[in-house]
Amino acid sequence: MLITPLITSTSTVYKLYTVVPLILLIPCNSTNERRYTIDTITFRLPANSMKALEQKAKQFKGVSRNQLARQATIDYINDTRLEAIESELTELRIEINKLRDNLASGFITVLLKSDKINTIEEAQSWAAKTFY
Repeated sequence: MLITPLITSTSTVYKLYTVVPLILLIPCNSTNERRYTIDTITFRLPANSMKALEQKAKQFKGVSRNQLARQATIDYINDTRLEAIESELTELRIEINKLRDNLASGFITVLLKSDKINTIEEAQSWAAKTFY
């Protein structure tokens, strides 16, 4: 294997002719320390979503669909309003479930008192089918 170093002021590039055409090595020492790392995420989109993303990207001159998807992801993660809305929706779901439970209990009682249904099991079965 032939290795040819090309040294610049901030990094060392090695050409590995039999393995990889080009490898860039960035040293991390006290004088040139990286303050953050960038990880890569790859995902697939359905064809209709990809078309919509491409059309959106065309609206912004010089923005690729990859840049737009990246920015949309970052905006989604950093959107505190979204967290507040999700929290409120969770609270509403809990409250709706409590109301549904109370309504089912009330109907079970009414059905048993009105002699429309004879056993509690029948009333619970009816309530389960109706409210859940």
